[in-house]
Amino acid sequence: MLRKMLLLLLIGLNTAALQAQPCNSQSNNLLQNSRTFGYGIPNVQDPPGFLAPAPYVYTTTTPPGQGEYTIAHNTASWGGAALNWVDTEDASITPIGYMMVVNSQTNPGAFWAETLPLCAPGNYILSFDAINLYDPGLPLQPPPAFELFVNGAPVANFGILQADGSWNSYTATFTINAAGPTPFELVNNTPGNPGNVFAIDNLSLIRCGPELSLTELNPKFHCPGDSIGMTVTLGPNTYPDPWFQWQLSTDAGQNWGNYGAPTNQPGFTIFNLPIAAWIRLAAAPSQPELSNPFCVTYSGPFPVAFLPPEQCSAAITSIGALCTGNQGANGFPNGDFGSGPDNVLPFDPGYAPGYVYEFNPPPNDGTYTITNNTAPWGGFAADSWINIFNNSPDTNGYMMVVNASPEPGLFYEQTIPVCENTLYEFSCDVISMNWPIFIGTLAEPNISFVIDGVEVFASGNIPIDSTWRTFGFSITTAPGVSQLTLGLRNNTPGGQMNIGNDFAIDNITFHACGPDVSVTELSPSPYCAGDDARLEAAVGPGFDSPELQWQISLDGGQTWQDFGGPTMQTEVIVPNLQQNTAVRVLAAETAANLANPTCRLPSNWIYLPVYPNWNITVYDTICQGQSYVFGNQTLYDPGTYQTQLTSIFGCDSLVTLHLALGALTGQRYGFYLSRPGVHLRRKYAVRPGSLSGIIYHARRLRQCGDADARRVSAQRYRNGHYLPGAIVCF
Repeated sequence: MLRKMLLLLLIGLNTAALQAQPCNSQSNNLLQNSRTFGYGIPNVQDPPGFLAPAPYVYTTTTPPGQGEYTIAHNTASWGGAALNWVDTEDASITPIGYMMVVNSQTNPGAFWAETLPLCAPGNYILSFDAINLYDPGLPLQPPPAFELFVNGAPVANFGILQADGSWNSYTATFTINAAGPTPFELVNNTPGNPGNVFAIDNLSLIRCGPELSLTELNPKFHCPGDSIGMTVTLGPNTYPDPWFQWQLSTDAGQNWGNYGAPTNQPGFTIFNLPIAAWIRLAAAPSQPELSNPFCVTYSGPFPVAFLPPEQCSAAITSIGALCTGNQGANGFPNGDFGSGPDNVLPFDPGYAPGYVYEFNPPPNDGTYTITNNTAPWGGFAADSWINIFNNSPDTNGYMMVVNASPEPGLFYEQTIPVCENTLYEFSCDVISMNWPIFIGTLAEPNISFVIDGVEVFASGNIPIDSTWRTFGFSITTAPGVSQLTLGLRNNTPGGQMNIGNDFAIDNITFHACGPDVSVTELSPSPYCAGDDARLEAAVGPGFDSPELQWQISLDGGQTWQDFGGPTMQTEVIVPNLQQNTAVRVLAAETAANLANPTCRLPSNWIYLPVYPNWNITVYDTICQGQSYVFGNQTLYDPGTYQTQLTSIFGCDSLVTLHLALGALTGQRYGFYLSRPGVHLRRKYAVRPGSLSGIIYHARRLRQCGDADARRVSAQRYRNGHYLPGAIVCF
């Protein structure tokens, strides 16, 4: 690709201009069949999109033999005689673009020809790119020599095509004086020989017309929906009775559509300006010729000057970049389109005004689908679209896939409640669905963000490169505003006349944003059940006198409930802590905003580690005449005893010991065990406050007997009852 780009830079360095005729306005390229020879996935086109004149023969065998031609992407993979050729790609930025590769016939003659129904009189420009495929490192051979014939008469002699391994550009200007079918031929005047091989690409034929200068009457800055008065001034060499067709584009000149009826008046008014409108003018010598593409020339584009969006909208007072502070709840609860196991959402969600929901993808023009994966789709999606999941870690997450309508317009719209004088962010993720190999040949998506009918932000043309991109901005709502209608608008026409413009969107968000809001602990952690926690909130610059609402969660942050009422105090004490407690604070500019979930900002939340106070019951045995150490007590008699112990986390634990009398065997012994965070001494050991709620204690397997049969029993304790535990023997 880098080599291709370098070759493109050479175009224009070897240009033959035969006549310096004015070309102030131009038609589109009038060569439809052979302008670029098309594009496709196979290296060799089959069947051919262009037929060369006899005696040339089309072949799909590479390299073509003498008197043969082919249409292909590149010559790099060819063997045989092509080993003496330079390796080249077509002269375009499209990796799968085609070029015409010619191995000259024995006698000089035409290798390219077309007949076109031209208008007259008129000035025309024909241009093309060519490369000599003969390896410049080999002995010199007579090179190709090109000449242009129009109506059977020579018009331009371009001279020889040097063997230099580079693409060269050639141009000829001429006048057509008789209207009707006009034959064109490119002739190679060098007979076929081992070195007479070449490729051509990017043929263009344009009609030149008079200068068309567009001027706005009473120029000013506009809002969408305004009217605009325009006039045209024609320069020298004008038509005797010119006719005009005004046109509009909403995708920066990628595509144009007619506005109004043809007219022969230089002045014109365009009503109800669409979002991002550009204007141009088509001109022809007469009204019938205005409908003939071979007779029409176009002015340059006139981008309408629009006011800043906040001056066109009564709902917003400012617009800015994406937010950097905290973000509130998403005003689009289904902005990520949800998640599910079905490849296609099995019901119509009604998201897109004017679009039809498609249950059997891929969606056709003017339809859309909610899906979690495009890979299973067949049809044109299998050949022309990339395979993607939604833009989240959830492989079952849904996204919206849109095949653009022929007419630009909204494809997503929703009305949501908002708060006045509040900063919000509006954004979404977008990706082009077309394969990157089609870049330069397909229309690119172009999306506007619309608020109450006013374009606030435009993505511009979105590259076809298999990449998710986030587009968005921030706004401040005006006083008195309580709701907004938010929309996403496709600015590029779709349909069969504008191939491409297929895209997916995900993660549509509209949320309040503002200063950083944070919570920190002022009291030491961890905590014991029943302790108090002291916390402090901090709100960064952005709110004059922030209103706060503290919240606690008793399920580790899954659900939240208000703690106390609205306050301006930045410190709070949470008493009587329980396990799984978390704390956060909500902040807003006013008390009214604080009450609206779409207007307030949540802080980070802090999980407070709370350890329980244990009530533990232990059953053990004391041998007759022996002692039993229990906390700071030494026991000699059976019975029930209690003591208060402290866990390693500093929490109190009440231990109740039921001590039974065992028969004396005459054998006395003791043992010690230790584990991290627990000490097992003699007959018992307790680990109150363990994170796992496990109590460890040591026992003999037989009462007061067999000193070698000892065990440690790990038992779980919950709500005053032992649960089955594991036994480890020593």
